[in-house]
Amino acid sequence: MRLDWILLLGLVSPAVAVDVKDFGAIGDGIADDTVAIRKAFTTSSEVHFPEGVYVITDGIDLPPSVTVTGAGSPTLGTFPLDDDKKHLTGKGHPGLPGTTILVRGSGEKSIDLPRSDQFANVRYGLKTATGSPFQIENLAIVLDMVTTENERRTTSRSDKRSNFDVGLLVDDSPGGSLRDVSIFGYWKKAGLCVVSRGEGSNPDYNTFWNCSFSGDYGVALLGTDNDPGPGLSGTQFYGCNLFSNDHHTRSEPDRGSAALFIDGNTAAERAEINGHYFFGGCVRTYNNVAVRLDHASNVAFHGTIFEVPGWDGKNADGAEKTGQIEGTKNTKDVMLFGCRMHDIGTAQLGSRMVDGCVTVTGGFGEGFTTQMGGSLARVHVSSNGDPILQLTTDPESTSSGWTMRNDHSNDNRLAFRYDNIHAASIDRDGRLTIDRLSGSQWQFHRSKSEKIEDGAIPASHSRMRVQSAVDGRLIRLNNGEEGDLVMLEQAENTEAFSVSNNSEGNIRVTSTHVFDSVHDRLTLTFTNGEWIEVARSDFPADSK
Repeated sequence: MRLDWILLLGLVSPAVAVDVKDFGAIGDGIADDTVAIRKAFTTSSEVHFPEGVYVITDGIDLPPSVTVTGAGSPTLGTFPLDDDKKHLTGKGHPGLPGTTILVRGSGEKSIDLPRSDQFANVRYGLKTATGSPFQIENLAIVLDMVTTENERRTTSRSDKRSNFDVGLLVDDSPGGSLRDVSIFGYWKKAGLCVVSRGEGSNPDYNTFWNCSFSGDYGVALLGTDNDPGPGLSGTQFYGCNLFSNDHHTRSEPDRGSAALFIDGNTAAERAEINGHYFFGGCVRTYNNVAVRLDHASNVAFHGTIFEVPGWDGKNADGAEKTGQIEGTKNTKDVMLFGCRMHDIGTAQLGSRMVDGCVTVTGGFGEGFTTQMGGSLARVHVSSNGDPILQLTTDPESTSSGWTMRNDHSNDNRLAFRYDNIHAASIDRDGRLTIDRLSGSQWQFHRSKSEKIEDGAIPASHSRMRVQSAVDGRLIRLNNGEEGDLVMLEQAENTEAFSVSNNSEGNIRVTSTHVFDSVHDRLTLTFTNGEWIEVARSDFPADSK
């Protein structure tokens, strides 16, 4: 082996795991452990927190390639997942099981992000190292709050004990992992914030397992205004619960903004961040907006529970509405597969899109739908069991536009409707019937034989076999609607007849046409109240 490789290997050694208590951390929920925890991370990139409640009063910068472990995460979540009084009780909250990093006060650690919204500056509890992976598991990051005498929590408005923007800031860090982590509290901006700066490494392929997140936004996945724009894709959530600020009072200011926020918000030509996947878990809030998307694409929910019920609205105007997925013209390709949900506004979401589609399989009576703008295709089953394919520009209706259905109640005919009015059907033998809106039927599978009476026959079918009368003259077709087509032919075993122009009739031909062969054909179309010649074939009489 080369000497330079031997020297290099000798300088690199794996991180030695350290215990924060070996650096003076107390973990009693009262003592400030900020200095001790920082010292531990300065010493090693692999740090363990034994069971306890560790108070920090300022942000902690995690080292590159960090591994943080705890003794288990307490189950924390806003109503109605768990009652407000089950945890966070007692001075310093020492009753919290497992490991909790309790963020208290206001702190001074902050970071400027090149954005022009509320995320332009962020005060954080923990922050990953830019461009470096991370691994955090089995602990909670909790924003401290006061509990009242009856063990109810205060609201996000009244609780002034702690004031941080973000619980965990994933700062342009790729390939990270959170497992069994709960980020809980009235975080002013987001519980979890993943940001892509558009410089160097992108925070791709971060995974989150069995976690829960709450805050004004439970989770925020963000780009910045840098040009070229940021990359942020392959973000995966498995069995994670996403909340916005919620409270048992249900008052409007206590409901937060949304459980999930995705916004590329870049100055680049392709102003989006794409590829975010949610498997299982829940999106749970009483807020009227459950998910907010802007400059985002390829967002997929698989088997996710949207627990966004309406409420009676006693304490908040508009709180009776069901939480929606809200998007903009910059949102494209949103997919929901087998999710449990109410009407969460997928039709409105799709109507705002100018590129990409909203695709829904299952859920709120959707069957399978895909929509872009006002155009939608839906495959579903009617209440009486008829399978239906619908093509419409009215996504709010399940019967508008063109529908094709297997009509069980009508001998399994394949029925075509427009705006729920019969237009045509095909029977099991392949015979096609066109139902005109006036009620008369035009059947293509066979012709109709009619005898000329007073120079006229009814135009009841698309193919008419004409039987001659005494005078052998046809000058009028009774009935007709704009655009109808009729093909005339001579019936077998009948005398020749002629079709000609006549002031008393409504047929207009280029010249008199004599039917003296069963092979003769004359096609007419109905327009402006008259039957006008379209085409003719004229065979010699001896060809009969």
